[in-house]
Amino acid sequence: MMERKAPIRRAVTQDLAAIATVHLAAYSTSHFTSRLSSNALMRYYELFLDGGSEALVFEASADERRGEIVGFAVFGTGIAEKIAKFKKENWGAISRAAAQHPMQASSKLIRRLMARSTKSNAPPPADHLLLSIAVCRPRRGIGGHLLDAALSQSREAGADRMGLYVNVDNIGAINRYGSRGFAVRALHGSQFYMEKQLVANNED
Repeated sequence: MMERKAPIRRAVTQDLAAIATVHLAAYSTSHFTSRLSSNALMRYYELFLDGGSEALVFEASADERRGEIVGFAVFGTGIAEKIAKFKKENWGAISRAAAQHPMQASSKLIRRLMARSTKSNAPPPADHLLLSIAVCRPRRGIGGHLLDAALSQSREAGADRMGLYVNVDNIGAINRYGSRGFAVRALHGSQFYMEKQLVANNED
């Protein structure tokens, strides 16, 4: 169960603009999705509000701006299919962002090609994936609270493990997830696939 002190709730459609704002503040300009428009990001995250996946939002506490969304987490099943759906339906917006920011687009293409070269030898990922945890301003513990909530919700949904992908050069994130029980299972191009067991294996 989620901690009472953590003001976390399930995201709804009315939160999409705030989620897009947090995304743009949290992701560096080296991340291609930071170059997408707010409207495109709203369409992106709308896909994850239901249908096996969900988004959680973290609201500011009473001593700040109560109700302001300062972080979010996206996780669940069908993540890859929803990303593919977004790319297909928003190719125009993606192409415009790529044309305006060719360096980031080229880097993304290289990573995709590298992933294809290693994917065939990798074990299948978990059904439940953690797509992202983002916090708009550095605040101690918010990311951890969101991760705890995502893990708890996934257990309640019957997941026995959760996976995620992280860039190999993102040492800070690798260490943080490692400290929370995630272990590197495979290399997908320029990303590690990490996984955490949510339910203890019962072995005789």
